Amino acid sequence: MFFLATIALSVSMAIAQQPVTKKATSKVSKKEVKKVVKAEVTKAVEVLDPSKAAAAVSTPLVAPVTNTTDPSQFQVSTPATPAAPQVDVNKVFEFTNDNYDFGKIVGGKAVEYTISIKNVSKEEAALTFVQPTCGCTTPKYEANKKFAPGETVQVILGFNGGSPGQATPFNKAVTITLNGTLTKTVTFKGETYVAPAEPAPANPSMNKF
Repeated sequence: MFFLATIALSVSMAIAQQPVTKKATSKVSKKEVKKVVKAEVTKAVEVLDPSKAAAAVSTPLVAPVTNTTDPSQFQVSTPATPAAPQVDVNKVFEFTNDNYDFGKIVGGKAVEYTISIKNVSKEEAALTFVQPTCGCTTPKYEANKKFAPGETVQVILGFNGGSPGQATPFNKAVTITLNGTLTKTVTFKGETYVAPAEPAPANPSMNKF
């Protein structure tokens, strides 16, 4: 800023010192004005830094004007949309047997149990989907079943009993989706055991001997 102010002051003084002629009232030609400005700019720059004289003369004194009507010149920030509050599935539904224990069962023997889901909200609900974590679990339910406030729906979960003839603990999980977005993970566990071999039936004909 100081540099430009110095140049402007020098140009003004140079023009003021031009000799007055009979044609003083006529307009000064653009060529003459340009010549005077170039000479004064060169002198002013050389005083500060002679190495910058050539660059200063060739550089226009007029600063670029930003097109304020161009929408791209402005950045309008869009306010962030607040995230929807998370709904606690346990405050909308009541679950029975959501953590079920089969205890000890015979290995390889299929078993099943029932989960009850009660709608404790004030709006109609829907049982959307039931997804087990493995093929050993089979759910039985009515997809997209709608039930009113206070009503209950049921999901039957079946377990194939694991491998026959093996004694091993098991722990399985199933995801229940309600109202399209709410999820509840229910679990069941137990332990299989090997059933004792049944004795062969008695042969009646042996009594004749």
